[in-house]
Amino acid sequence: MPNQPEQIPVNKSPVSRRRRNGCILTAFFGGFAALSLALGYIIIAISRPEGSPIAQMFRAEAGLAVLVMAVETYKTDLGAYPPSGQEGLLLAMRHVSKNVDYMPQDQALDPWGFPFVYVTRDAYASTASALQNDGAYLSPNTYQLYSIGMDGDAGVDSSYGVNDNISNWDTDKSWRKTYERRHREYFLKRGTVQ
Repeated sequence: MPNQPEQIPVNKSPVSRRRRNGCILTAFFGGFAALSLALGYIIIAISRPEGSPIAQMFRAEAGLAVLVMAVETYKTDLGAYPPSGQEGLLLAMRHVSKNVDYMPQDQALDPWGFPFVYVTRDAYASTASALQNDGAYLSPNTYQLYSIGMDGDAGVDSSYGVNDNISNWDTDKSWRKTYERRHREYFLKRGTVQ
């Protein structure tokens, strides 16, 4: 036969197609679910006065939900969590934003203008941002992703600062009581009731 180019074998096994398609579907439906959740939080936040603590809390929860989706999609697709810090969050956001720009900012900021804190489990001991409770790290098996809240204090050195942190591991959303109290105080100072 005349000179035919050497053919490179292509793995067309059903497993590789399923895995590749699974990653695409995970990113699509995972992104859709997170955006739906974030949209719900945003709708609630819009119904509240712009600067009220409850509105800001819902905006932070929406941003956190999108970031968690980005970090989890990154792990599903690439097999590992992105590295700690803003660089890791940017990698995760860029990964899910290949086709749609979910997070158009260059930095993941909460509604108060503070960067979201992201620490992977393997970096807990080497950073001052990893939160503990009675000597045990919070979210010990995966990562910590949280907003330091409206007081600007992560609560690393005091338990008081933790009360308004909005985090990925607190399924009870214990911070909501703090924001409800601050919401009432916000309107009492203005002489109105909400």
